[in-house]
Amino acid sequence: MDIVNGITIGAMFEATVKKHANRNAVEYKSQYWNYKQLDEITDYMAIQFLKKGMKKGTKAALWVYNRPNALFVLLALEKIGAIPVMLHTSWKAESVERYLDFIEAEYLFYDEGYLEQNFIEFTKSILTTSLKEKVYIGSDRVLVTEDALHQLSKEERNILSDAKAQVQCEDTDMILFTSGSTGTAKGVVTTHFSRVNNAFAQAEFLRASYEDVFCVVLPMFHCFSMSGNIMAALSCGACISFPESRRTKHVFRCIESAKVTILTAVPTFYSALIASEWRKGYDYSSLRTGAIGGAGYSSSFFHKIEKELDMKLISSLGLTEATAGITASRYDEDSEKSAHHVGAFLPHIEGRILKQNTLEACAVGEVGEICVRGYNVMKEYYRLPEETAKAIDENGFLHTGDMGYQDVEGNVHLTGRCKEIIIRGGENVFPGEIENVISELDEVVCVKVLGVKDVHYGEEICACVSCKEGATLSEEQVQEQVRRHLAKYKIPRYVIFMEQLPFMGNGKIDVTKLREMIEAKGV
Repeated sequence: MDIVNGITIGAMFEATVKKHANRNAVEYKSQYWNYKQLDEITDYMAIQFLKKGMKKGTKAALWVYNRPNALFVLLALEKIGAIPVMLHTSWKAESVERYLDFIEAEYLFYDEGYLEQNFIEFTKSILTTSLKEKVYIGSDRVLVTEDALHQLSKEERNILSDAKAQVQCEDTDMILFTSGSTGTAKGVVTTHFSRVNNAFAQAEFLRASYEDVFCVVLPMFHCFSMSGNIMAALSCGACISFPESRRTKHVFRCIESAKVTILTAVPTFYSALIASEWRKGYDYSSLRTGAIGGAGYSSSFFHKIEKELDMKLISSLGLTEATAGITASRYDEDSEKSAHHVGAFLPHIEGRILKQNTLEACAVGEVGEICVRGYNVMKEYYRLPEETAKAIDENGFLHTGDMGYQDVEGNVHLTGRCKEIIIRGGENVFPGEIENVISELDEVVCVKVLGVKDVHYGEEICACVSCKEGATLSEEQVQEQVRRHLAKYKIPRYVIFMEQLPFMGNGKIDVTKLREMIEAKGV
């Protein structure tokens, strides 16, 4: 892959339209729009946005579910250099209001909502000093009619062309938020240059082309969805298919009807698909490949996904602050290897494993912090200069907060998060290592290992485990599993069984809530 100099999301999309004008670009409930239609619709919307007073740099928030109208608005904003601010669909009204005020958003686009979240009702109470207008884009109706497209004047098209010409690759492309699993979510500011090149990189390691169909199951506010699905598809002329919802029935229906070839998701979603009672009723043989990332998983689970869904799985590591993609396994690598690491650093970025205290490079096999430098590193955390300085060092390296090591082939192996390192009696314990071992037990669905305060050792190890329905597992069995594979000091002192671990909307475990649950149990 070559770095594409001086290209914006709008320019990337324009190039794709020229190559694949008549190929399907978007599918939803068996309705299709080709690339020419997608270009016309988003041009029309972009002109309407300019008439509203939007311009390059205008921040417009999207509180939306995965539907075509959300994509149309996103692309229209990108074309004129406005900045989409993607809001979490699980946030309550007061959280949305707080973040809108902090980001200084001037417009809010919203739809009906997600699950029990009623955005229409919530939005009535949202008021901020910066907000100029709330725009409803819900329901399944297309916002732009064919007649409207033909009514655009030459003057309007010229105004749009001028607006497009002002957008530069170094401009901010969008603001996504960190998960906030261990604190307040931060707004991550990236550029058109970083997003476009990461999209090309993601499409390349999936070997995606205009013949592929991406099933977008991850929410659009998630970097994995935005770069690894939406933008990756647009970069190569593939079709973006939106399921009616993220319920497994609707996803399998979508895979069958749209003949989906690429399915990228977090481990919890793959787990739900495999366990779904609807799987036997649909044809998913069109699936070819997909990436897995966003959370930890065991090698046995990796193999199970490939076997049960009959697809080639790509292991990966991403981060919102790195425009999503950091590492990926090779498409032609044997799965026996790919299942045990998250791949090598992507082309054209510099990746290092650094010692936390000295920032010296670690030797092969030595655990340190995974750091990256290059086109994919964010510009900043919005209005948080001190936090930005902590994340990006004076040499330009982004400190991901993930711990791991590289093997002799350059592949990265995860061992946990920096903040989650457990220091037990002076020994550094990496939770990911223990989680991987416990996950190998057939009875286990999910596991999270945390450190809890201890008078004698400073910290002790606590494993929170959820099991398959009907399965039984004892504390002693979990401890024995760890004893067989790891050093004695890594055996969990506490094993807490839970019916279900708390998850956030992006598929990551809510560590803050989990700690509260542990404390409530007196541990």
